[in-house]
Amino acid sequence: MDGTDNRNEIRQFLAPRQEPVNLARFGELSMRSEEFRVRWAAHNVRYHHTGLKDIHHPVVGDLHLAFEAMDLPADPGLSLVVYSAEPGSAAEEALGLLASWIATSDAEAGAVAANAAP
Repeated sequence: MDGTDNRNEIRQFLAPRQEPVNLARFGELSMRSEEFRVRWAAHNVRYHHTGLKDIHHPVVGDLHLAFEAMDLPADPGLSLVVYSAEPGSAAEEALGLLASWIATSDAEAGAVAANAAP
């Protein structure tokens, strides 16, 4: 993934929020990177409700995931994004590993808290 989709999502998110701090950050990025400046200037704003996304996780590596974004009618401007892996894929195995890792971390944290209680 070359980051184009992420830049598009950032631009789509920030479009209605022209806050000075955000504009300053992107101005700084534009000054430091020719590639960023060219791609940011393209104004390629698209909001995809479904698709595929490649994500790199620092623990389990690359994940090829399908996603679906659902608008929340009760909260205009907010959406819920659900990611899923193809059954039997390496991404599904990696997500399972992350789930067990989190469950183990939560269980250990609970045990520590229980032992620390008076």
